[in-house]
Amino acid sequence: MSDFSEVQSDCETEQHIDERAAERKIRDDLAEALEELYALIEDGVLVRDVSHDGEPGWALKQLPLVRSLGKAQGALLRARSDA
Repeated sequence: MSDFSEVQSDCETEQHIDERAAERKIRDDLAEALEELYALIEDGVLVRDVSHDGEPGWALKQLPLVRSLGKAQGALLRARSDA
């Protein structure tokens, strides 16, 4: 019975290792995608619509986008510091 328990424990350990590797791969892929998006923003390829800058309240409408970009950048920094 102990042989079976050892084999089961080994399989669970290998599965845990595989899951951790998959999680790291997903994290790395997401971080890479975010880095590419930020590069496009920095290069001026992805730009915001400035044609409405003079409209009242337009800046407030942009806050959700700015917050999302900030969250993404924070996540990217955490992902890269954990790597």
